[in-house]
Amino acid sequence: MESTAGRQRPGDASVSALAATAAAAGRVAGDLVLFHAAHSTCSQKVRLCLAEKGLAYQSRVLEIRRHEHLSPEYLAINPNGVVPTLLHGG
Repeated sequence: MESTAGRQRPGDASVSALAATAAAAGRVAGDLVLFHAAHSTCSQKVRLCLAEKGLAYQSRVLEIRRHEHLSPEYLAINPNGVVPTLLHGG
C-alpha cells in the first residue's frame, strides 16, 4: 500500500508556489519533489517506481485542464511544459 506521508492532495498548493518549492528542494539535500498530473500515464509510472522503491516525496499535482503545466512558474522548472518533473535536492 502506498504511503501518503509528505504528499499533498490536489488543490493543497497553488501553482504560484512552484518556484518557491523548486528553490527549497534545491537547498535541501535528498528531498524529492514530484510535479505530476493525476491522469497522466507517465506520471503514474513515476509514482509507481517511487512507491516500489519506498522513496518519500513531496507531491505537487498540476491541473492539465487549467493549463498549469504551461504557467510561467512551471516553465521555469521544466521549459518543455511536460509532466512529470522530478526534482532532487542533492
